[in-house]
Amino acid sequence: MYRILYTTDTFHPNVDGVVRALDLLIPRLEENGFEVHLLGPTTDHSRQRYYAYDGPQLPFYRDYRLVIPDFLRDIDVQLIHNHGLALTAIYGVVLGRRRKIPVLGHYHTDITNATHYIRIPKMIPELYVRLLMNRYDVSLAPSPMIERKLRRIGVNRIDILPVPVDTSRYLYSERKEGYLLHVGRLVKEKRIDMVFPYLEELNVTMYVAGKGPALDYYREIASRYRADIQFLGFVNENRLLELYRDARALVFSSDFDTLGLVCIEAMASGTPVIAHKDTAIADYLNPYGLVFHNRDTFLKSLRVADTIDRSTMRELAMRFDINNLLPKYIYLYRKFLNKQHDT
Repeated sequence: MYRILYTTDTFHPNVDGVVRALDLLIPRLEENGFEVHLLGPTTDHSRQRYYAYDGPQLPFYRDYRLVIPDFLRDIDVQLIHNHGLALTAIYGVVLGRRRKIPVLGHYHTDITNATHYIRIPKMIPELYVRLLMNRYDVSLAPSPMIERKLRRIGVNRIDILPVPVDTSRYLYSERKEGYLLHVGRLVKEKRIDMVFPYLEELNVTMYVAGKGPALDYYREIASRYRADIQFLGFVNENRLLELYRDARALVFSSDFDTLGLVCIEAMASGTPVIAHKDTAIADYLNPYGLVFHNRDTFLKSLRVADTIDRSTMRELAMRFDINNLLPKYIYLYRKFLNKQHDT
């Protein structure tokens, strides 16, 4: 039985990409001979081997806290995988050095692209990321775009390992309705207003599903255009699955997301994704002609989306399915655990 520690800055009741990934990975790993320990915020006490720590609320993300671990605490594990970037990750590095065990780290959140929240020069988070991640035995990028970015700021020893999705949850259909869809937390870095001007000449409705601090900001911008842009707010799970299933296309323009799980979820439903060239998912969509950078390329991508084989989208989503990615996680862990055993 291999003992590994996951550290995270977020967990239930928050439901974000990291939390969903942990929910998928932990039980599957435990079915395959791993004993998974988890260190994170004091938001969930329902699982065994959970080390919960509190901390101050983040003023710019009020659903999240700065988790402050006990740096003197020893946890009897053989490998550490950091899923956060703040003090939980530093704890992982400290514990790894103390126990002389491998430390891996995922770059789930592009903090170098969020300096507008705390108004500091971009070079400061870039320096922090470089110093932190170069202490890992390997840094894990969810997408090729993030790998390129990490290399550009000086991070070494990088592998690409996407976040898994359970594609079986989504309702596949080849019959689509006429609306476009955006799904996600409404913050300025999602840049959904980028496509608002393009919608004026299209007789199409765009549904925006999600809530967040930039809701009023996007509503005000949408009001400037003669376009049918409807903000749905929070939608429950069943309604979200229906929206994914029936959409003409999902529109994605966030250069903040390190992969874009909503894109995988839409494609698992047979729904094409039209993505801006600066998004992490663009590397995967470019061969299909579904990437845009201006009005003309957006309209061209929409025409491609109308004719593309829906099963092609489903097949692309399957590359990120938990059943296909789990063996890669297991292989990576065993490689470092066996290397540790041999030394």
